[in-house]
Amino acid sequence: MLLFSGSQIFTVTVEDTDLAKLCGIVGEMTMLVSRHLISFEDPKTNTLKFDFPVVWMRRFGKKVPDGFYFECGRKCPNGEGFINCKTKSAKEIQKMISRK
Repeated sequence: MLLFSGSQIFTVTVEDTDLAKLCGIVGEMTMLVSRHLISFEDPKTNTLKFDFPVVWMRRFGKKVPDGFYFECGRKCPNGEGFINCKTKSAKEIQKMISRK
């Protein structure tokens, strides 16, 4: 697990969306969040699964109390789409990325 200054770790459940499947991040994941990057790791193996630089994101936010989402544009190598995460830390994640 590679942590950068100012990054935080969250446990999330990534919903089954087309982009999440292409990126191999469906299910329970460890999310590492900094102002410039969201990374997903497999919590069982601590293997990095996928990085999403914030510059790929069109929009992000908190739709429901325990939900955080972001939409990636064409810069993502796996194409456009949404990543939806269930987490009690949605508000905190949104604040961290909003500081970019």
